[in-house]
Amino acid sequence: MRGAINAPLFLFNIVVVMCNKFTIIRYALWVVIMTGVIQAHAQSKDTLFFTNKSMLIGELISIKLGRIEFDGDGVGIVKVKYDKVSTIQASKHYFRIETVQRDIIPGFISASVNRGKIIAKTAYDSKEIAIGDIASMFKFGTKWSTRINGNVGAGYTYTKSSQIGRFNADGSVFYHNEKTEVELGGNMIFTSDSITSVVERANLNLRYNYYFSKYLFGVALVNYQRNTQLGLNKRWQQALALGYKFVLTRHSQGLVITGLAINREQDLKLNSTNNQEWVVQGKYNFFSFSKPNISLGTTQTLYFSLSQKGRTRYDGDINLNWELISDFSLSLNFYNNYDSKSPTTGAARSDYGFVAGLSYKF
Repeated sequence: MRGAINAPLFLFNIVVVMCNKFTIIRYALWVVIMTGVIQAHAQSKDTLFFTNKSMLIGELISIKLGRIEFDGDGVGIVKVKYDKVSTIQASKHYFRIETVQRDIIPGFISASVNRGKIIAKTAYDSKEIAIGDIASMFKFGTKWSTRINGNVGAGYTYTKSSQIGRFNADGSVFYHNEKTEVELGGNMIFTSDSITSVVERANLNLRYNYYFSKYLFGVALVNYQRNTQLGLNKRWQQALALGYKFVLTRHSQGLVITGLAINREQDLKLNSTNNQEWVVQGKYNFFSFSKPNISLGTTQTLYFSLSQKGRTRYDGDINLNWELISDFSLSLNFYNNYDSKSPTTGAARSDYGFVAGLSYKF
């Protein structure tokens, strides 16, 4: 009969429909579960969202000098220009953010719906910040070692005609906290010939900065110096000063400090003296990370003696670093020192030189 129902076929169709429905439900459930897994994984790690709609999961290390340093899963540490990133999600770690407006903001980082911006979540409120306005941003991990970065460098020259070898080394280590900065840096020149070996020039300095505001900070300094050309066997110096940041952009930083220093000097004849000085120091750094990747820095320091009438001293350094490959740079340094009354009678009043080497940033 035309109106009769084919029972087996009818039952078969019902089974097919039910199976399809179960398949759809099972697929939808799988999508929900996988989405949750992915979201949970992303929440436990940081994420870079690029302007081309792609993203990179891993760990945000820092933002400085116009570049974002990120440890990506499966790709290692990469450095990305800020204008390639739409936003950042990094709520696992605590960061210290310093902007070109000289605001210092401690907090967690969340993604923003606005392109080129992030949201900094502090203990009290949230603030949206343009990534391009971040002068520096450092992570505060659970271990003190995660707050450290720096660089080391070395070079060596030798001439057979004079049988003189010259080794130079330099380095610096930085430690950053919410309101403090600690820097340990130094350099030395070691000369040897067929008869003697001597450290003819050495500098070692420890600096502690504490920020009272986004412009003003206090400084405590401990320095060690040696310069045989100027008749100085060794000098220990302690200083307290105030500092002011007068330039802070994505590509440059400038500051000036001034304060009182107390010195203990020893000349090459091992005679020791104590004296006090007024210190004025200026530092400026410029960074370019287009091509080539270079950084130029200078530190110029004047000392006016308060205990030896008419004595003035001057220390100057100019450093140029040219990044050859990732984290390795060619380092060029020019130094100039002057002392109107050198510690050893009859010694030269000025010293200058040029050193070159390779440096590694960590």
